[in-house]
Amino acid sequence: MSSDAYEKLAPYVNSNPDFYYPEEDRTSLFILNSLVEILCSKGANTLYFSEPIHDTNGSIKVNEMSSLEIANLSPNESIITDDNMDFAFMGIYDSFITLLLAKDTNIEDTIKSLNLEALICDKETHLNSFI
Repeated sequence: MSSDAYEKLAPYVNSNPDFYYPEEDRTSLFILNSLVEILCSKGANTLYFSEPIHDTNGSIKVNEMSSLEIANLSPNESIITDDNMDFAFMGIYDSFITLLLAKDTNIEDTIKSLNLEALICDKETHLNSFI
């Protein structure tokens, strides 16, 4: 998504909680701020990313990059985690979902506090979209 499109859509999206904008193979910019907030909730200042398709990785300082720059780290799926590796999220390639992984056993409160929609899974949940 271009920065122009994001700037035009952001006021509408932020004022309309029923607006959902999926973007295949990428984490939506409209939930990225919330995901970064979750990653930084335990004091993380550095985020680590890995882009498995093109085999790139690195680290970023949270307060030095905008959400748009973080979203554009990868043209495809990417995995981003905090420096303590308490949380990680990834956009699933060829899908419209974002997967949030957490060591925290009470992730429901975090999800609710940020007003995110989620399916909360446990160790018995199988992540196979083809079944």
